[in-house]
Parts: sequence; structure tokens; C-alpha cells
Amino acid sequence: IREIMLKDISVGKHKMYLKVKDIAGSESNIITFPNPNSKESKILTWQVIEAQGDMLIVNDFPGDQVTYSHQNLYKGIAESLVGTDNYSVWEIGGASTNTANTIPYSPEDIELNLSTFSNVFWFTFRGSNSINEASLALTRFVGDGGTLLMNNAQKVATGSRPDTVWTFTDIDSVYQYSESGRVNSGVNIIANWGDTTLNSELGLKISTTLADRLYAIEPGNTSTLRYFFEHDSLVGIDPRTKKPPYYGTPPVMIETPIGDGKCYYMSIPLYYLNGNNNLDDLFRHIFEINE
Repeated sequence: IREIMLKDISVGKHKMYLKVKDIAGSESNIITFPNPNSKESKILTWQVIEAQGDMLIVNDFPGDQVTYSHQNLYKGIAESLVGTDNYSVWEIGGASTNTANTIPYSPEDIELNLSTFSNVFWFTFRGSNSINEASLALTRFVGDGGTLLMNNAQKVATGSRPDTVWTFTDIDSVYQYSESGRVNSGVNIIANWGDTTLNSELGLKISTTLADRLYAIEPGNTSTLRYFFEHDSLVGIDPRTKKPPYYGTPPVMIETPIGDGKCYYMSIPLYYLNGNNNLDDLFRHIFEINE
């Protein structure tokens, strides 16, 4: 038996063949991976892509993997910070979209993908995602010194919610912050970085109406609150419901140190928060990228 490690396989498209011979000399039929006769998949080859740079964008939003509007925004930010050839993209497909790129079966495979990088931006939105399957690998990545920006914007109606037992972050509790789910553009997301100048520079603003029922997250004992909605008294009344879009100052981002690394967890989509045109400044600050 010849052992082949993933790191020994060249960049490009591949197909693996296996044939077994027993001690009596009888031989099996040849099987292949991928299986071209599989009724579940039409995939004929699998592809090895060389990692580029120190930053990884993980697109865990299968609904975006048609128009790529979210991914293209974040790629533009990465290019402005580290250049065109100094970051990589990992698309995790879903049940009906980009099915060839479903999440690997084992935490070790996911961990190997992440370990090539120091900075990981992982984004989801609305529907199902792969965070539960990746949670152990994410914990190890952060604990080993990585910086993770997790933008997990889950709709309440999907039944998927931030998990307080995840170990790559520390969430005390979660709740639906808006009865209607609608928060109009122009609402400020207040920064809480412990520095007045930094808070001003990194304050965010909703650029396009948030129309989904999403979660607020209360920080756990080891986490620090970094972003929250401005107070409802500054927002006004929604004319459709005759109520404020939310009450108080719902928290939406926390920072959690784990081992030698940090996780920044945000529960509303950054894609809709570029009203101040400063998302690149936020990424620069979190990933400690010099100008």
C-alpha cells in the first residue's frame, strides 16, 4: 500500500483509482474517487487549489454562490488590504448550490484547510451553514494563534441559532432583537473598542435595510462587547408597526480570546453595514494589517 498525503498532491484536477489484490492473487474491480457512476453526484474530478497569502475568506452562504455579491464585496476589501494575490477563498456549498464543495467530513480536514492561514473571515447568512461541523476546528485554529472574524447572520425562522456551547467564542445568551425584523438604513451600529478615536473611526452604519429577524448576542464571561445598535430612542418609530424596530441597544459583536488567538463574532451581516464606507478599516483593525 502506498501512502499519499494531501500535501504531496500537485495543484490541479485529480481522480484517484484503487484496486485491491489479496494474498491468493485475486484482484478486485477498480473503483474511483470521485465515482462517475454515482447517482448523487455528477462530479468527475476533484481539484487541489494552492493557498495564497495569509488571509482566508470562507463563503459559507450557498445562496450567494450564484451572483457572488457578498463574496465580491469581501474580496474587494481583501484586495484593498493585502493585494490581489495575497488571500484565498474557500466556498462551502449546500444541498442544491455548489454541491461539489460541501464541508469536509472530519474536523481534521477542516483544521488543515484553516491552518495554512493566520486570518480567517467566515461569513454565513439566513439559511443553514457548516459552523457546527467546523466548530472544533475553529476552536483549534483560534487557540493556536489565529484570528477569526465570524459573521454568522442567522435568521430566527430557520431554527438555526448561535450556540452557547461553541468553544471558539463565548456567548452567554441570544435573543431575537426585532419583532418585525426590519431595521432601516441609516441606523448606527456603535463601536466599543475602548478608545474614543477608534470608536469614531470604526462606527458602522446600516447601508441597506435589514429585513430579516436576526439574533442579538450577550457576551459570556470571557468575552468583550464590541458593537451594539444605537439606542432605539435615536431611531424613531417604524410607521408600519407603530413601534421602534428594536428596544434598547441590542449587542451584535463580541470579542473572545482563546489561547494565543482571538475570535470576533458578529450576528448581523457586515454586507449591509458599509454605510460609513469603513468596512476595510474594521478588517484592517481586527486582522492587524498595517497600511
